[in-house]
Amino acid sequence: MCGALALAFILTTAAEVYVLVKVGALLGAMPTLAVIIATGMVGAWLAKRAGTRALLRLRESLGTGGTSLALVDGALVLAAGVALLSPGFLTDVCGLLLLVTPVRGPIAGWLYGKLAGRMGNVVTFGMADVSGTSEPGTRNESSDEDPPPPGVIDV
Repeated sequence: MCGALALAFILTTAAEVYVLVKVGALLGAMPTLAVIIATGMVGAWLAKRAGTRALLRLRESLGTGGTSLALVDGALVLAAGVALLSPGFLTDVCGLLLLVTPVRGPIAGWLYGKLAGRMGNVVTFGMADVSGTSEPGTRNESSDEDPPPPGVIDV
């Protein structure tokens, strides 16, 4: 996994340098730099708007139990923001595509399916015990401990 991730970073950086050199030769150094700065600023603004909407959807879904998919969607918005803030044209295109809901939705569904398949029902979002035998949102009553304070993740 680490090797694949390292290879992805190396190949992405090499592709970005290649595209930057080609665009720089076509437009010149200063216009290329201006485009990179402008896409970073616009991308940060768009990511903030999409992130706020994703946070609102997560907050709405807390009561319905559909928070897992909302979390994956929010993580993709975060990844889009990181891609848009990194200098380069290829990452900007990927980041902009991830901010488009009709593109991000199927990716979030696919990623959620992959994660849920790997994890099984060992961990559920809620207060399930480690074996995953209690219902999400319920507490194992055999525990004599007090529940953790709000905001503390009990692992």
